Parts: sequence; structure tokens; C-alpha cells
Amino acid sequence: MANDGTIIFNRPPRPPHELPIGTVEIPRPPAPEFKGTKMQWTLILAPVILGVVTVTALIAVALLRPNSNILFALATVVSSLGFVIAGVLSLLDKLTKDRANRKEYVEQLADIENTLRYYRRQQQTSLRYLYPDMSQIAEWPQLPNPPRLWERRVDDLDFLRVRMGIGSRPSTVEVRQGANEKKVPMLEEATRVATEYRQVSDVPDITEIFEVGSLGIVGNPYQTAAFIRSMLCHLTAHHSPEDVKLMATYASERRDEWFWLGWLPHTLDDKGNPRLASHSDQLADISNFMIEVMKRREIVRYNSGADQNMGAKKDIRPKKPFMFPCYIWVIEDFELVQDDPAIKRIFEIGADFGVFLLISTANPAGVPERCRAVGTIRSNGQVTYEVSGEKGRKATLQPDMCDVRWAEQFALSMAPLQLKAASGKGELPINLRMLEMEDFGVKASLGEQFDPLVYWNRSSVGTLKAPIGRLFSGQPLYLDISDKGHGPHGIIAGTTGSGKSELLLTIVCALALENSPDNLNFILVTSKAVWPSTPSKPCRMWSG
Repeated sequence: MANDGTIIFNRPPRPPHELPIGTVEIPRPPAPEFKGTKMQWTLILAPVILGVVTVTALIAVALLRPNSNILFALATVVSSLGFVIAGVLSLLDKLTKDRANRKEYVEQLADIENTLRYYRRQQQTSLRYLYPDMSQIAEWPQLPNPPRLWERRVDDLDFLRVRMGIGSRPSTVEVRQGANEKKVPMLEEATRVATEYRQVSDVPDITEIFEVGSLGIVGNPYQTAAFIRSMLCHLTAHHSPEDVKLMATYASERRDEWFWLGWLPHTLDDKGNPRLASHSDQLADISNFMIEVMKRREIVRYNSGADQNMGAKKDIRPKKPFMFPCYIWVIEDFELVQDDPAIKRIFEIGADFGVFLLISTANPAGVPERCRAVGTIRSNGQVTYEVSGEKGRKATLQPDMCDVRWAEQFALSMAPLQLKAASGKGELPINLRMLEMEDFGVKASLGEQFDPLVYWNRSSVGTLKAPIGRLFSGQPLYLDISDKGHGPHGIIAGTTGSGKSELLLTIVCALALENSPDNLNFILVTSKAVWPSTPSKPCRMWSG
């Protein structure tokens, strides 16, 4: 534990725990040899009828003509009986084959069902482990070395997948059923097996934030708040504040319902203040911040060339945003922000850059049309979850609900926690004043006069190393233009307006703050600026 009460812990490697995947093919039921059609009955009964008619005719002839040839009559009777026996045996053979085929298919179908039942148990066990209930995650922040807290990384398949409650999930094992043009015996049983095991029941149902982009929750404000609280507790238990940041907007009269979010490290900005908005000024700060984040990420994406030749594929979103952390903006009442420019921009491009919305509303008609997923809390307490689009689905689940007191205790236990080391995926500050850099040690207010002699007198030896910014982790970024560092020569490249001049000025100012004129001189050359040919006083800076 640090002196300020911060608890530092090292997030251990995550052991593999994957859901079973694969494909199970249910073969088509065998077509019966004897289908009972008119043609089959005709082919079987024709020789029988012919034999019976022949025998009857011979008996009649024998009675009418007692002196007829007995041997001929006997041969005819035997031949006719052969037709009868052949027809009966043919029928029995087909019925026997059909019975054997059905028995074999029943056994095969039973083996397939046993396999699917095994996969279903595996999925139930894995899903309950990957998405535990509220009572389990409550213990994680209180453990000395939490083994599962913030375990999900940005490369994990379950990153930004959040538990909503208990329901049914599509099976991760694909069940295929062979097509049958006509109805055959055992088809209903095969269809039953395929239908039953395409879903896994009595498991945590989840929402995939990456896939849906924005999620709308409809219902009574108190119910939706309890439902969203549970999802946020699950989200913050599995994802670190380094990878996921939260913001919230709510009405001022409902501040007590959401104040607990301020204890979560996921809501804190780089100055330690929670991004929560209950009035217009705070909302404007969050809105401006989000616009700046998306603008910055658009520039990064543009400079990386990711937008080239995408004119015909604008509807295809990347699987992951280009920068982290991801931002999730919780909006209790959409009417409060529906005209905000940041909200409109998030609906347009937010999902492409790791910015998502979680919106609640009491009116079903108030759900924005751009929300691909909607959870509706019904009168019986269950939630109907619908996802639109090509891979849409509809499910009914029993939601997790969380009251304010439980959420406060959970957030308070999470508040002092901090990762041992940042991995470089933290949040870059929007603005950074040079004199706020730790290397210069300036902690005074903006109005205090800066005295460069304090730094020039620290050493009589000049240095070519100076801080010029911050990394994602918050550590200062140093540039050393000496021949033992990054120098002695360098070039700054970038498109027009990308900040080349600003960076050059930053480097010059940083070096000037660290070095007195006796230790370091600058020669600045530009083809754009025009300087007086004869300076009014000695100057160490020239332009040509």
C-alpha cells in the first residue's frame, strides 16, 4: 500500500478458459424403402393378385373338367404361389430394412445428442465462470491479490462483453441439419435435436458492446438504474481503468442514484476528477472532451492510412478501435442530451473509435434509432433483449439488479486500487502545459511568475535532454538530441496542420528552460518568416 492509501497490485496473466467451438452435423433421416405409395403397393400386390387369380382359375377348371392335365395344373399352381411368396417377401424385406435403418439412425441421433449435451454442459460451466454473479465479483476488490480483477485485456475475445442476467445464449457449437425436400420419418426428432441445442439455457446472457455500438434500456427509471448499475459493476470488475473509461450524465434530482460512480477509478480523468454530469456546465465539459477524443482519433486513423480506399466499405466497422482506452458514456435520460453535438457524432463514428453509449429511457419511442440493441424491462421483471442487423437475435432473460448501497460498497472497495504498471494504453491528456511537467516541478497557479534562473543555476553543465510531453502511462517523454541520445540530427515530418511547428517550439522552449544562454544557443532558419536585416540589439537567433 502506498503512503496515500493507494493499493498497488500486479495483474497476473490470465489463464486460458475458452468456450468449446466447432460444428456438429445432424445427418438426414434415411428415406424409407417402403413408402406406402400407390405404385409400390401395385408392384407388390400385382403378382400376389395374379397368383391368386391363377390358382382360382385352375381350381375352377379342375372342377369343371375333372379329366384335365393334373401336372400342368400343379405347375401352374406352384408358379402362381411363387408370385405370391415373392410379393410377400419383397414387402417384408423392405419393412425389415426400414426398421433396421430407423434403429441405426436412432442410435446415431442419440450419440449426437449426447455429444451436444456434453458441449452444452461445457458452455454452461464456462459461461458461469467467465460471467460470474454479483456476489462473486463483490469479493474480488477485497482480496489481498485479486486473481481475476480487471483480467480482460483488449485482445481477449470477451473484451467489452458484459453480463446482463440469466437467460439463453446461442451455442458456440454450430448445429447443422441436413435438408430434406420431403417429410420423412424421424425428421421431427432430428429437427427437435437441432433446435434444442442451438441455444444454451440457464446461463449468463451478455451484451457485446463492440458489436452493438450503442445500447438502449427501456423501463421505469428506478428499474433501469438498478439494471445499468449491475452491468457497470460487472464491466468495471472485469476491465481495468487503463482500458475502459466511464462517464455518466443524469438529472440533478437523481444525483443520489449515480454519485457512487465517482468512486470508481474508471470515471476519473487525468487530474483525479470523475467525469459525471448532473447540470449543463458539466455536460458541456464531457461533450467537448468526447468531441476532442474523436477528433484526435480520426487524425491518428487518417495519418495511419486506414481510411484509404474505404469509400465502398463505409458500412464495415473495424473489429477494434484504433486507440484505447474505450469510452462508455452512460446517459440516464436521453432527452437530456439528444441535441448534443457529441452524441450525434458518437452515433455516426463512435463505434469506429472505441466510443460507446449506454442509454436509458422510460419511453420505448424515445430509444434512438441508431441503437442496435435494446433491452426492455417488462412488467414481470424480465428483460427482452433485441439486437437488430444481419446477426440479430431476440432473447428473454432474468436481469441482474443492483441497489445503490451495494454499488457504493463495491465502488468504495475499488477506489484505492491501482495497477502496478501501466501498459501504454492509458489516456492521453487533451491539453498539457509545459510548466506542469514534473521535470520542471512547477506546481504554482497560472498567475505565478516563472523564474528560469532557478533551473539555470541547478548545474553549470548544459543538457540536451528535456521533457516535451507525456506518454499514455502518464510518464514524461524526453527528447535527447545529443549524439549519445536521439541526435545529433533529426527531422519532424507531418501533414499541414498536424503540429510540426508546435512540436518544434515545444522542443526549443523545453531546452531553453533547462539551459542558460551560456550553455546553449539556437539558430533558427525558416523560409516563411522575414526578419529585419539589422537587429536593433544583439540577437542569438537568425532567420534566412
